[in-house]
Amino acid sequence: MNELAVEYLPPDALVPYLGNARQHSAEQLRQIARSISEFGFVTAVVVDAQNRVIAGHGRLLAAKSLNLTRVPVGRITHLTETQLRTYRSFSFT
Repeated sequence: MNELAVEYLPPDALVPYLGNARQHSAEQLRQIARSISEFGFVTAVVVDAQNRVIAGHGRLLAAKSLNLTRVPVGRITHLTETQLRTYRSFSFT
């Protein structure tokens, strides 16, 4: 099993995946921002070795709307590009 370490990066250092199928409405982004404001980050944004977002696009957008200077990031480095594409298609976050 691979260990997932959390690091903190500026939101602008993360690269949204342009092929992201999940689109968040303005209301959903407000809800995510309210959740982050009230509870903090409970789930990290997941990125690959090049800081491309794999999961957590909504959390990233909400963090930017809150002008956060850093966000928690879990980095996945053990998957191939093919595996990353497959994982993105199954990710519901």
